[in-house]
Amino acid sequence: MNTTYILWATAPGDPDWAEQIITETTDKNHLVNAERWAQSCGFRNLRTLEHHTGDKPDFTRIINQI
Repeated sequence: MNTTYILWATAPGDPDWAEQIITETTDKNHLVNAERWAQSCGFRNLRTLEHHTGDKPDFTRIINQI
């Protein structure tokens, strides 16, 4: 199973809701370097989405939380 990492962050001066994708990679080292770069450029609210190939969304879990 392949894992893809997607790094999101908010650019300096942008509102918190205006996240941007910084990088999408399968290489964990690239992700670490991208996080360092984003922080050095003033990006904030960094978060990483980890997606495993073949994962399916569980909408029933989400609906039951409402």
